[in-house]
Amino acid sequence: DRPIWLTAAEGRGTVTIVAADDALSVITIQGENNIIVRDLVIEGGYDGIAVTQGGRDYTDLVDNVAIEGNVIRGASHDGIKVGQANNVVIADNLVDGAGEQGIDILAVTHATVTGNEITNVAGSSGLFAKGGSSDLLITDNYIHHVAGDGLLVGGWTSAGSFLPGTDYEARD
Repeated sequence: DRPIWLTAAEGRGTVTIVAADDALSVITIQGENNIIVRDLVIEGGYDGIAVTQGGRDYTDLVDNVAIEGNVIRGASHDGIKVGQANNVVIADNLVDGAGEQGIDILAVTHATVTGNEITNVAGSSGLFAKGGSSDLLITDNYIHHVAGDGLLVGGWTSAGSFLPGTDYEARD
């Protein structure tokens, strides 16, 4: 399948999307596959970019997502939140300001998180991997000015949020 592209046609930083409501995510992707979000400036919102399964029963996971080269500022919850997904790349983004986590990974398999700068996070961590996540490569991220942990692996996922069949927060 061909990917769906959400990108700045004129190049990095030429398109800014401002949240209409700080209680809603700026970009939400649910249960869709083959998505690329690239080179956007995203301001405000609950989550800057939120990617998650369709529904709540783990039958419509997200496959093949790339979130690259974006600037995400001032999310009240998470800058980038990816949950219930397979084959994910989160690369070369700037997350500047988040209330909880800069990048939050929940119940994700086969992911690379690299080259991101995460700063000014008021919550528990700059980058958080949990909820039965596995086969993660986390490398070359610059995490600074975070109230909690820079990188947090494992934690306190509620039972209903774990990837089915897993009994661990994160591994591999």
